[in-house]
Amino acid sequence: MKGCLFFSKARAVKEGCREIWLTSTDNGCYGKDMRTNLAELINSVSNIEGNFWVRVGMMNPIHLRRITNALLKSYSSSKIFKFLHIPVQSGSETILKAMKRGHTVKDFEVLANNFRNAFPFSSLSTDIIVGYPGESAGDFGESLSLIERVQPDVVNISKFGARAGTEASKLKQLPTNVVSTRTKELVDLVKSAGRIRNERWLGWEGEIVVDEKGTKQGTWVGRNAAYRPVVVASEQNLFGKTVEVRVNDITNTYLLGNMVGRVA
Repeated sequence: MKGCLFFSKARAVKEGCREIWLTSTDNGCYGKDMRTNLAELINSVSNIEGNFWVRVGMMNPIHLRRITNALLKSYSSSKIFKFLHIPVQSGSETILKAMKRGHTVKDFEVLANNFRNAFPFSSLSTDIIVGYPGESAGDFGESLSLIERVQPDVVNISKFGARAGTEASKLKQLPTNVVSTRTKELVDLVKSAGRIRNERWLGWEGEIVVDEKGTKQGTWVGRNAAYRPVVVASEQNLFGKTVEVRVNDITNTYLLGNMVGRVA
């Protein structure tokens, strides 16, 4: 489960861990100094015997371009959540260059499309920064357009805040009200896109692994193979269990299901 801190992943599974998270500041650059790569790490973890799922954390597009095919192949394992977090940060090429991100909007879209073509029922997560110095109305409009085209399942939205001593802190900052207005517009669009993406899960039946207590008494949150959160109600203690459910309703950010089968 979340928070498993065993030294050995194999031992963690034997101890009852049902989720393994591969996480770092940027998973995409894993192995560059060791003549290996993230795909090989995923393969090695997938080969561990046992009943568990693997969540792969954030990967910057600049590092994924060199391992795309190998990564998609490694994701084909039934133990890997079909969840990809690749932060684009802006839909404007001009702003990406100003940020010195090292990738383009096209790089992001190609990666996103390749992933979804390989795994149609998957979850795509990205990040957008609103209000980077110099962001024009047109630049922001390109971010909106990108979200409309790609419709990520999850978008982490941040208002730009300059850190002391950085180059960006020396640039002219956008007015606070402009950043707030743009952020609200993006949030509204993301909610709409999230609901559209979640609608495809209506009627879905399958297994989830329960990894959280719900916010309401007697509810639990589990994850399906695409790492989509599914909320179910039960007086049983489902924590760490695998449950068969049917999705009967949705919100902008999660699915709602009924238990229809075994609990293991």
